[in-house]
Amino acid sequence: MADTKTDPSAEQPKIDISIKIAFAPQEELLAPTLCCCYGLSWYLSYPACCGIQQECICLCMEFGASIKCFQFGVKQATTCIQATSHSKCLDLTTDKFVCLDVQEQFSMCFCITGARVCKCDFDNVKMYLSCKGNSLCCDQRCSIPPNDEVVPFGIACCGFPIHPKDVKYGTMG
Repeated sequence: MADTKTDPSAEQPKIDISIKIAFAPQEELLAPTLCCCYGLSWYLSYPACCGIQQECICLCMEFGASIKCFQFGVKQATTCIQATSHSKCLDLTTDKFVCLDVQEQFSMCFCITGARVCKCDFDNVKMYLSCKGNSLCCDQRCSIPPNDEVVPFGIACCGFPIHPKDVKYGTMG
């Protein structure tokens, strides 16, 4: 086997993986429970609930993932396992400093497809925290400060609003 060496300063090909994260529509969230800036509810739409959809944003960090199960007959899910990835951490090889850039796309078990991205970008700092997504049929959302797009301010238990009485989220209101 020939001894090969890779020049770490050589420009590596960039893989550009884009993710389409299909969040549960807020009006389809069942029996929501709210606690100020956090919401927990059920999402039972089949087969959309069979997987993981996540997006988190906090200051300079962004993370997104989409994993879908039961993808029979989908062209990307025709192998036992296949993955493509790209990652950089504390990269000083170019003029633009890269703290973290991770991208991955995969398929496995002939019926699961997925992708994830994670980046830390000091050039695009966001002054809020937002996480939303579902793990199978459990939907969780958090936002600081609370907002109507992710989760409104409110207190509710199993679909019954406590404060304010007119809070609108999921099947409430």
